[in-house]
Amino acid sequence: MLKRIIKTSVGSFIAATGLDRRSFGAPRLIVLMYHRVLPFDEIAKPTVQPGMAISTAAFKSQLEALRKHHELVHLSDWMTQAQSGAPLPKSAIAVTFDDGWADNYQHAYPLLARYQVPATLFLATDYISTNDWFWPERLARVIAKGWPDMRRHPAFTWIEKLLPPDADSGRLSRTDIHCMISAAKSHGDTELRRRIELAERTAGIGRPQTRALLTWDETRNMTTSGLVELGSHTRTHQRLDATLSHSSLEHEVVGSSNQIVKETGVKPVLFCYPNGNRSDDAEAVVRRHYSGACTTVRGCNTRNTDPFRIARIGIHQGMGTSTALFRFHLSCLNRQESVRE
Repeated sequence: MLKRIIKTSVGSFIAATGLDRRSFGAPRLIVLMYHRVLPFDEIAKPTVQPGMAISTAAFKSQLEALRKHHELVHLSDWMTQAQSGAPLPKSAIAVTFDDGWADNYQHAYPLLARYQVPATLFLATDYISTNDWFWPERLARVIAKGWPDMRRHPAFTWIEKLLPPDADSGRLSRTDIHCMISAAKSHGDTELRRRIELAERTAGIGRPQTRALLTWDETRNMTTSGLVELGSHTRTHQRLDATLSHSSLEHEVVGSSNQIVKETGVKPVLFCYPNGNRSDDAEAVVRRHYSGACTTVRGCNTRNTDPFRIARIGIHQGMGTSTALFRFHLSCLNRQESVRE
């Protein structure tokens, strides 16, 4: 709480002096990474991961501040200018969304249109126009519905091993579930989907029947405005680590681009690594088929940044909801050196 008070006070000073708008040295680009935009009362649901969502009210305030104080650009436009040697804004900001959540259309897009803020939407294409959920949300749902009654069942014993040391095993908090999801990443994605499906059947809750991701019609409606451009986020949100074969990498990386072309008629030029994971082989495939790629590495970008290692800053409700706190984070990032890996 003390840290938040200090940051808010500093943020208020920054807002008054405009420090977050000043460029230090070479022209810089800050890329904001959003996932979900939801009404405040929905953020606390156990299937919504902390760090993955921001309230509509906070998002609205942030867009107002961005529109008023910053130069907003499409990420692909900035990259094209940077690579061609054209002049760049001294301090630009690009907005991105990962995954393709339905709330991006329901709650985020109306505000993007209202404030005329350009954005890039990275799609996990196999999930679009389906009722399927990503495995972390399915695991959270299984834990929320099946715990503690099923915890001793063989189909749940692997889940119990994910428990944080200080968790009350009889009454799990939302933070506990989030920690368990993080711990589950030690397993491969294919294995996790298999185990979760078995746990769903065992607990008698079945697979999700409500749609959580966008439809292709919704996606096309956003892109026709010219505000939203599409990028690839693989087909199945597969982590691109060293365990994947070359054929699997091609299926995920190239296949997602082909699906976007088929559904929209536009070839995506940008890629985004799911969970930030990328092997050397994965990056090589991405470099052959795209013009640039986003990571989850925190930092700002300059003309000299590798276009296939674009740094971003994740924005979520846990960072605080005030505009002053938001501008505090932007100011701190704007003064950092650009990321070099």
